[in-house]
Amino acid sequence: MFKNKSSIFRIRILEISFIILGIISLIYCRIIWMNSHYYLFGAPVWDTGFFGHLISNSSIHLRNPNVIPSESYYDTHISPAIAIYSLISPFKSFSQPIQLGIFIGICQSIVFPVIYFSIKENFNLKNKWIILVSVYIFSLLYSGLSEPERLVQFPHFEVIIPSLISLSLLFFIRRKNKLAIISALIAFTFREDAGLHLGFLYLTLYFYFYFQLKRFDNNKINLKQYKKFSYILSLLGFSFSGISIIVQKIYFTSDNAFMRVYSGENFYSHLSFHFLKLRFNDLFNLQAVHDYWLIIPLILSTSAFLLTRNLLFIMGYISCIPWLLVHITAVSPMAGLLDAHYGFPLLIGILFPI
Repeated sequence: MFKNKSSIFRIRILEISFIILGIISLIYCRIIWMNSHYYLFGAPVWDTGFFGHLISNSSIHLRNPNVIPSESYYDTHISPAIAIYSLISPFKSFSQPIQLGIFIGICQSIVFPVIYFSIKENFNLKNKWIILVSVYIFSLLYSGLSEPERLVQFPHFEVIIPSLISLSLLFFIRRKNKLAIISALIAFTFREDAGLHLGFLYLTLYFYFYFQLKRFDNNKINLKQYKKFSYILSLLGFSFSGISIIVQKIYFTSDNAFMRVYSGENFYSHLSFHFLKLRFNDLFNLQAVHDYWLIIPLILSTSAFLLTRNLLFIMGYISCIPWLLVHITAVSPMAGLLDAHYGFPLLIGILFPI
């Protein structure tokens, strides 16, 4: 009996060690990429140096570089997580490209263990080591070469928000409520709108469980618990975002990202049928250039829903509809075309069926 427990413990330690090794390899690949981004390709002005400055200069106030008109990054986004990282980062002796590579690599790598443990638990693959090796390789390659990789090529940190929300969902399904809340709270600290993304996801789940309770009597207790906690998490997300936005509007007024990127100075005066026609045309043209990396997962999830009539395949995408509408109608072409990092919430839709 003791030998069996000891063997299980050693196997678990070995599994965790390989997960850590995978995370480190993803971070290392991002460091190599970032060095090429800076020194070989010539990093575009945009946000590369901006974030490099923020994480390499310790400041709870997130002081912007002098070339940025507003004094603090909080004027653009409420991101205390970046401020805390800038204070505790042990990598200050490295060059700025390496520091940024490590930071973005950490943000990207969270996807890997989420995918691995989700597939392992959902398909009950415990002790099925040959299959788990395949799952490990798939999770690692997907995190390093597919959607998460494309979302950090600008490079931006927002990929960590849907990753942490997905981690919260992983704990939610397994009724580890405290861990689900902790994951959500960490996600909230990266941007003021993170709570909205989480709120809409769990609100969608709330209505799903609500209608499931009306249809089925079996597992009614479990469904009631899921319904109650999804409501709590949804309320938590909306409340946090609401408070963060109010604080920003009162104390950090040098920038208005919503007006600059989405509504325009004359609130949505740019909207017209012709505008939307061009926007959709440009969106599909850009997706064609980038191998339809956002559209193909949506088609696969929709096809799975049509074949199985299981709403769970598209629930993540349904929760993204409010965000999609805001982006499709945005005055900024980059946001409206879901270019650069702007497609990050769709990762929730991609990961949800897993």
